[in-house]
Amino acid sequence: MKMLEPFEAATGIRVEFTGTRNLPAVLTRLVAIGNPPDVSALPNPGQMHEFARTKALVDLSEFMDMSELQDEYAKTWIDLGS
Repeated sequence: MKMLEPFEAATGIRVEFTGTRNLPAVLTRLVAIGNPPDVSALPNPGQMHEFARTKALVDLSEFMDMSELQDEYAKTWIDLGS
Protein backbone atom coordinates (compact mmCIF):
# COMPACT_ATOMS: atom_id res chain seq x y z
CA MET A 1 0.00 0.00 0.00
CA LYS A 2 2.96 2.34 0.60
CA MET A 3 3.80 2.32 -3.10
CA LEU A 4 0.27 3.49 -3.92
CA GLU A 5 0.35 6.51 -1.57
CA PRO A 6 2.34 8.79 -3.94
CA PHE A 7 -0.06 7.95 -6.78
CA GLU A 8 -3.09 8.69 -4.62
CA ALA A 9 -1.55 11.96 -3.38
CA ALA A 10 -0.63 13.12 -6.90
CA THR A 11 -3.93 12.20 -8.57
CA GLY A 12 -6.55 12.31 -5.83
CA ILE A 13 -7.60 8.84 -6.96
CA ARG A 14 -8.33 6.42 -4.12
CA VAL A 15 -6.99 2.93 -4.79
CA GLU A 16 -8.73 -0.11 -3.39
CA PHE A 17 -6.12 -2.86 -3.58
CA THR A 18 -7.18 -6.49 -3.59
CA GLY A 19 -4.58 -9.23 -3.60
CA THR A 20 -5.05 -12.91 -4.32
CA ARG A 21 -2.91 -15.96 -4.92
CA ASN A 22 -5.30 -17.11 -7.65
CA LEU A 23 -5.45 -14.01 -9.85
CA PRO A 24 -6.10 -15.79 -13.19
CA ALA A 25 -9.23 -17.51 -11.83
CA VAL A 26 -10.45 -14.41 -10.00
CA LEU A 27 -10.00 -12.19 -13.07
CA THR A 28 -11.70 -14.71 -15.34
CA ARG A 29 -14.69 -14.86 -12.98
CA LEU A 30 -14.93 -11.06 -12.58
CA VAL A 31 -14.71 -10.50 -16.34
CA ALA A 32 -17.35 -13.18 -16.95
CA ILE A 33 -19.84 -11.53 -14.58
CA GLY A 34 -19.13 -8.08 -16.01
CA ASN A 35 -17.39 -6.66 -12.93
CA PRO A 36 -13.67 -6.56 -13.76
CA PRO A 37 -11.24 -4.34 -11.86
CA ASP A 38 -10.27 -1.04 -13.46
CA VAL A 39 -6.61 -2.08 -13.38
CA SER A 40 -4.88 -5.39 -12.87
CA ALA A 41 -1.33 -6.66 -13.09
CA LEU A 42 -1.94 -9.69 -15.25
CA PRO A 43 0.26 -12.60 -14.24
CA ASN A 44 1.02 -13.72 -17.77
CA PRO A 45 0.68 -12.46 -21.35
CA GLY A 46 -1.44 -15.48 -22.26
CA GLN A 47 -4.33 -14.29 -20.13
CA MET A 48 -4.02 -10.79 -21.57
CA HIS A 49 -4.20 -12.28 -25.07
CA GLU A 50 -7.33 -14.22 -24.11
CA PHE A 51 -9.00 -11.11 -22.67
CA ALA A 52 -8.08 -9.17 -25.83
CA ARG A 53 -9.51 -11.93 -28.02
CA THR A 54 -12.84 -11.73 -26.18
CA LYS A 55 -12.79 -7.89 -26.29
CA ALA A 56 -12.59 -7.66 -22.49
CA LEU A 57 -9.76 -5.10 -22.53
CA VAL A 58 -10.00 -1.35 -23.06
CA ASP A 59 -7.68 0.24 -25.61
CA LEU A 60 -5.38 2.58 -23.68
CA SER A 61 -5.54 5.14 -26.50
CA GLU A 62 -9.18 5.77 -25.53
CA PHE A 63 -8.09 7.61 -22.38
CA MET A 64 -4.30 8.07 -22.49
CA ASP A 65 -1.99 10.19 -24.60
CA MET A 66 -0.11 7.46 -26.46
CA SER A 67 2.81 9.70 -27.44
CA GLU A 68 3.33 10.48 -23.74
CA LEU A 69 3.14 6.78 -22.91
CA GLN A 70 5.70 6.00 -25.62
CA ASP A 71 8.00 8.71 -24.25
CA GLU A 72 7.82 7.31 -20.72
CA TYR A 73 8.08 3.56 -21.40
CA ALA A 74 10.61 1.52 -23.33
CA LYS A 75 9.31 -0.04 -26.55
CA THR A 76 9.87 -3.46 -24.99
CA TRP A 77 7.21 -2.78 -22.33
CA ILE A 78 4.78 -1.34 -24.85
CA ASP A 79 5.27 -4.34 -27.15
CA LEU A 80 4.73 -6.74 -24.25
CA GLY A 81 1.44 -5.04 -23.38
CA SER A 82 0.31 -4.94 -26.98
